[in-house]
Amino acid sequence: MQNNGTDEELSDKLKPLGVELETKKNSKIGPTAMQAGDINLELSTAKRAGQSYYRLIASWDPDDNEFYPATYDLLSIEWDPTVGEYYSSNVGDTKYVTARDGSERKKGIYLFNVHDTELDFGSYAAVYVTKKKNEKLDFGARYVHTFDTRTWGTSFEANFSYAKTGPTGGLQFKLTPTKTEKSWQVWVDDVLEW
Repeated sequence: MQNNGTDEELSDKLKPLGVELETKKNSKIGPTAMQAGDINLELSTAKRAGQSYYRLIASWDPDDNEFYPATYDLLSIEWDPTVGEYYSSNVGDTKYVTARDGSERKKGIYLFNVHDTELDFGSYAAVYVTKKKNEKLDFGARYVHTFDTRTWGTSFEANFSYAKTGPTGGLQFKLTPTKTEKSWQVWVDDVLEW
């Protein structure tokens, strides 16, 4: 289902299908290579009637493309493993996001790669959990953005020689780029009431 309206309108459309949708928006995230506010990070929860698991969904929507991508960006979905037990995971289009590491899923952490080298790399990742205790489930998402910074080094070389016709050669220079990977991260959290 494509959402062309507000989150509230989408929630109303999904109710007849037995899906409860709750969305909490984080303030826009950004700095450095991408401008502040270029990526919108959101958390949602959903449960389809008749299924035993809940979906903890983290989604991001870039307002701009990444001009200085470094390694893949990283997204983690984290939850209290004493309250919710890992069931499964899912991603949106694998062109934009892939599972990275689920080895700590019993500890309430699942990692995803975000392919920010792609244009319009917005997508989502989800972890499915089942209820272990009848308590509120604290959960959150961490988005780590990596980017390259470039500095330019300059070197000069003089190459003069004299011939009968006069001086030949000249001054040559080279610009050499140096890349350094940097990162920033943000966190958004929510509470699921079973």
